[in-house]
Amino acid sequence: MKKLATKLAPSAITQRHNKQVMAKVADQLGFVYFGNVSRSGGSHPLVRGLTLSSHHHDKHYTVGSVKGYDISIIQRTDTLGHPGKGKSQHNWLIVQVDLHTPVDVPHAFIGLHSHSEIFYAQLFSKFGRLQKLPYTTEAGYPGEFLARYAVYGQFAKLNRIQHLIDTEVCATMAAHFGTLTVELERDNIYVYSEHSRITTDLIHTMIQNGVWLASVIDQRAQD
Repeated sequence: MKKLATKLAPSAITQRHNKQVMAKVADQLGFVYFGNVSRSGGSHPLVRGLTLSSHHHDKHYTVGSVKGYDISIIQRTDTLGHPGKGKSQHNWLIVQVDLHTPVDVPHAFIGLHSHSEIFYAQLFSKFGRLQKLPYTTEAGYPGEFLARYAVYGQFAKLNRIQHLIDTEVCATMAAHFGTLTVELERDNIYVYSEHSRITTDLIHTMIQNGVWLASVIDQRAQD
């Protein structure tokens, strides 16, 4: 067994570990683990969001429900490139939470300052309307949040975004989200983590935070 393990590529070992973890979490939560899916999603609903591309690879597709919210989980791998900035490989664990509100929420991304230049170059080339929004300590947003995150969206929808992602949400993210990032788009919330190796604690934290944020957005979207 030890000799076999040494012959496996690190990526193969990691993926075998991730499969075991995802299957374990699915069993714990009563979810359904499907495994690999095609980019088109096949017969399953597709996890979209800003990481969607024509050449990404998805693994460990899992679906279920928590506190009445439909949840989809996937690990997505892609190689990002941009002229003059080279290429870099990215591994995202994505938790998609379907909102209940019939009102489409504006597109927004709460991203880390530590994301690579290539990541942001790709983001702004795909979503040209996204701009850094004026979240500042002078406006009451917590410094702990601003030291880690920036909020991106359309200036034309600034008031709406700041109504949904207000000082309370920012403070909670600063205290509990760690290095997780969030995207709001129409009727979904996406919680992202850039880790190639998945853990049960990470998945449970992402689901817990995603469901909490979805409940907040659902309530405020009606205001």
